[in-house]
Amino acid sequence: MPRSGILTLPPRPNDTPFWGRELTFPWDHNLPTDSHGGIRYIPALDLMMVVNSVGSVDFHDPVTMRIVKRLVFAASTNGVLDAAYVPSCHKIVVPIHDNGSGTMIAVVDLKTGKTTIITGLNSAVYSAAYCPVNDKVYVTAYNTPTVYIIDPWTEALHTTSTVSGTFGAVTFGLCFCPLNGKLYAASRSANNIYRIDPTTQAIDNTIASGGAYDGLFYADAMRKVLVCGTQGLAFKTLDPLNSDTIAALGYGSTCSGGCSSPTTGRTLLQNGNTVDFIDQAGAQVTHMTEPSVAGLYFGWNPVTEKFWMTDPFLQLWVVDPIEMSSTRFRYGTYLRQRII
Repeated sequence: MPRSGILTLPPRPNDTPFWGRELTFPWDHNLPTDSHGGIRYIPALDLMMVVNSVGSVDFHDPVTMRIVKRLVFAASTNGVLDAAYVPSCHKIVVPIHDNGSGTMIAVVDLKTGKTTIITGLNSAVYSAAYCPVNDKVYVTAYNTPTVYIIDPWTEALHTTSTVSGTFGAVTFGLCFCPLNGKLYAASRSANNIYRIDPTTQAIDNTIASGGAYDGLFYADAMRKVLVCGTQGLAFKTLDPLNSDTIAALGYGSTCSGGCSSPTTGRTLLQNGNTVDFIDQAGAQVTHMTEPSVAGLYFGWNPVTEKFWMTDPFLQLWVVDPIEMSSTRFRYGTYLRQRII
């Protein structure tokens, strides 16, 4: 299944990353759109990026799963919960959540190792999403609901620093939709989803979610935005090709994210303390009884053609999309550690 898209992004840089690894493949592989949680394959490095909830971003060998590089940003229970990769300038943008009190965003240049900290933000920075329409990164801060606009090239807030319009309390999840070139942000308290136009940097549609939904990710296989939440609500979909219509899937509970498989056309998502496979129509295919863990984030590994997922307990899981089974990987040694 080809990746959905509306634009051709800038070419990748050719510089060598700062830990001496050769850049290998172009970044525009047959990859699903990034899902919430920051797990993704970086073709230029031939590494998997995994966000560790206690405050680090790890880069793993996609086959052996060994940690090649670890960047540490915060030492707390929920130090870092998301990260966005910018393929045009080969940087990552990392909201430092810091248990809901974080007011800083780190921008790391993977070519030089230079780290820039953007400070003075509203607290509880959380979700990050790269937007290929304007080559910017958007970040939510939910204590005073704001969506910041980061220019990864200047490593600072964009000249228009925030999205205009009024976001509801606890605007939490955020995703980019390649079907219409818009971003969507969800407010748990206002029961709304806000559509953001990156050409005007403003909210251009407010959609009633019908509940305390706070999680969003674009499911390539379904060509819809999955609407989920941490409040024990059944899954919904948002159809960007049908006037942002919200529809219930009729099952599910606590969910923080998911990801589609390009090989099977199915989507994996968290359902309470386990995971589900759903088909392109949104029907439940398999409800896995294992793993019995919560708070999963997902990503697709195109090298092994399997899902990777994490939990808050520093465990990394591999899910086979064909067998629909999982294997737990215990974190191994890493080469070196860089303290941010």
